[in-house]
Amino acid sequence: MSDITQDYLEKSGVYYATSELWDNGIIDLADTRKVLGISLSVALNREFGKTPSGVLSV
Repeated sequence: MSDITQDYLEKSGVYYATSELWDNGIIDLADTRKVLGISLSVALNREFGKTPSGVLSV
């Protein structure tokens, strides 16, 4: 296997991305419904004001 392929395989995994702090962590599959429920609850019960700089798309 080439060095590029090996590097790609190592760096494309979820554990590598999380270790580099590119996301907020990995959700345990058993907790998916709970985390989704909390997230939707927060999103639906918050008042949103006007943003001074528009929408940030990442």
